[in-house]
Amino acid sequence: MAQVERVELTIPAFGDALRWTTEVGFFLLDWGMTFGGLLGQEGFLDRWVASFDYPKSFVIEERESFESRLPAVSEEQLLELWEWQELGWKGPPPDRP
Repeated sequence: MAQVERVELTIPAFGDALRWTTEVGFFLLDWGMTFGGLLGQEGFLDRWVASFDYPKSFVIEERESFESRLPAVSEEQLLELWEWQELGWKGPPPDRP
């Protein structure tokens, strides 16, 4: 079981730029986890995008900035791209009539 509370979260390394309020769940029992964590469905990844180049670095940016630079790709577009790559095509799929 978990106790749900509304809390303000921040990532200190980024100052006040990365601060938000959300509901989180705190474990009421010791689950024996080797890491700390919060339960929640809204929050950080609803507002920001995290890109990782492990182990070198990671980047956090506002979702709007990321999407304007790299627009979202639909599942249909991805499946079409993979289909063409399996056929040996290099690059984006050719336009279809």
